[in-house]
Amino acid sequence: MRMKNVDNRTVIGGGMHGGRVTEYAEMWHHNPAQIVDFSANINPNGPPVSVQQAVAEAMGSVMHYPDARQWQVKQVLAAYHGCSPEQLVVGNGATEVMELLWRWLMPKRTLIFTPAFGEYAAIPRRLRLQVQEIPIPAKLWQDPVAVLNAMGQAKVLPGDLVVFNNPHNPTGTRFTRVQWQATVARWLEKGAWVFMDEAFLDFLSLPEQNATSGVFWADNHRQLAILRSATKVLSIPGLRFGYGITGEKWASQVNQNRDGWSVNSLAQAAATAGFQDQKFFQNTHQWLTEELAYVRQHWEGDPRLQLFPLNVNFFLTRMSTPDMATFVYDQLARQGLFLRSCASFTGLGTEYLRVAVRSRVDNQRLWALVSQLLNGLL
Repeated sequence: MRMKNVDNRTVIGGGMHGGRVTEYAEMWHHNPAQIVDFSANINPNGPPVSVQQAVAEAMGSVMHYPDARQWQVKQVLAAYHGCSPEQLVVGNGATEVMELLWRWLMPKRTLIFTPAFGEYAAIPRRLRLQVQEIPIPAKLWQDPVAVLNAMGQAKVLPGDLVVFNNPHNPTGTRFTRVQWQATVARWLEKGAWVFMDEAFLDFLSLPEQNATSGVFWADNHRQLAILRSATKVLSIPGLRFGYGITGEKWASQVNQNRDGWSVNSLAQAAATAGFQDQKFFQNTHQWLTEELAYVRQHWEGDPRLQLFPLNVNFFLTRMSTPDMATFVYDQLARQGLFLRSCASFTGLGTEYLRVAVRSRVDNQRLWALVSQLLNGLL
């Protein structure tokens, strides 16, 4: 069993992020092409053909510098979200967008509700800014209203930055706008900035997106930035593309003080094509509906597993004991299947595993192995 120490926490497989296929192959002596990666929440249906064709056609442009304004892709994203192109900050992945916003804002404190994506704390700490982690007990994440009530107890001060992740990673909890708007409004009224990370929202159906997103609130009257990612839904982690939506004056200030060339021509072409491919998004929504039903049918009800909300293209499960989770992780890894240990998430432990939803064939193979392991048949 390979273990490393991260911030004094032992992490199965090591590392703060999933999707480290090259490292998995080296550590476990696998052929990278044969690894089935359940540790990164990437759409197994992509990249769509439209994106592949756009990237191929854009290869001739790599002899020139990319458009530092990202103007074409901003036009497409503005149409997709019903906002203006001037509201957009485009980056080399959502993580760069977050860092651009943090560097521009330089908040007095960053408030993070844990468990949470590690970069929320890593970015401000790199900038030597104060970070306050506010733990939300794992038992509450089954109930969005209970989570929001706990978040609402946080002492928010003018100049703070509050990070609000929806749908939430790693628990999968989704907060509808009716549920979250009063709490977020109070943070804004207190003079705080709010970063609303909606990186996984594109996986939801359009009615669910419309009932969840805060995009319509992003204007010059609210200190709010919406964070989105194309990396996961379009399956382009090797290209990297993310963006933020905020008020025009805020976006203008950020865009004037950054390296516009960080977003390469191929990534811009991929996102431009992908966000116009309505059929691909429809197919993605249909696939996820079917696969979540499969997960629910097979993973729910087993007393040795606690299943957290099934809303997006991943789910969190808690094994009965840390030893059981370690055993399951280890045996799956030996066969080339990799889950995401949640030991590096503040407030969770080795007994928690996050699992990406993949194709039916992969999902069936995973459940067959997990159920055999739990029954002592392997």
